[in-house]
Amino acid sequence: MSAEIDNQSTDAAALWRTSKPRTFWSDAVHSFAHNFTGMLGLLIFVLLLLAAIFANQIAPYDYLTQDWNNLLKPPNGAHLMGTDELGRDVFSRVLMGARTAFLVALCISTVSTTIGLFAGALSAFLGGWVDRVVVWIMDALLSFPSIWLAAFVSVVTRPTIDSLTSSLYASTGWALFQDRVIFSYLVVIFAIGFVAWPYMGRLVRSQVLSLREKEFIEAARAHSARGRAGSRCAI
Repeated sequence: MSAEIDNQSTDAAALWRTSKPRTFWSDAVHSFAHNFTGMLGLLIFVLLLLAAIFANQIAPYDYLTQDWNNLLKPPNGAHLMGTDELGRDVFSRVLMGARTAFLVALCISTVSTTIGLFAGALSAFLGGWVDRVVVWIMDALLSFPSIWLAAFVSVVTRPTIDSLTSSLYASTGWALFQDRVIFSYLVVIFAIGFVAWPYMGRLVRSQVLSLREKEFIEAARAHSARGRAGSRCAI
């Protein structure tokens, strides 16, 4: 009798779980969790991210220490990836380089995504000459090789940034404005983010253009929704 009651409660719980309304994010998580390739990629990404975060604890050597007795050594027990031409441990340098690579990639993705979201959405939402100008800018940026254009932007803006930081240091006395490494990273992030945003901008613009023709937008227009209400509905 108790076993039958347990089975009925289990069936009821399973029925309740399957009858629950599923949202967009729950469907996405369910599909991703059942994708072997996606989960494998996520596992590799998490492992690399953890290795980059805890690089100081994992690295067996200081990535700047030179050992002139071990130049260009092949991989061995002491050096998992061997050594470079200055005797530095390659494995330690890869771990420390992964931290910089993750940080720069995250910042570049944030910059390019932010610019692309705003530019693409405003272009499609406002239309008219604003849309034409934004599309022209995106086409112009996409017509050049991204790496060469980023290098050009970096070279052109570096003297201006150097003079700006020097003047800021003279006026404030903050040692931060004398750190050339930080501002070199900022120049690279700005340059690559500046030339990478058209990809996101095109995607967002196409999505907003399609949403402008949806029924709820037409309904808002039919009811003469203007100002804040119309903008909220469109957004």
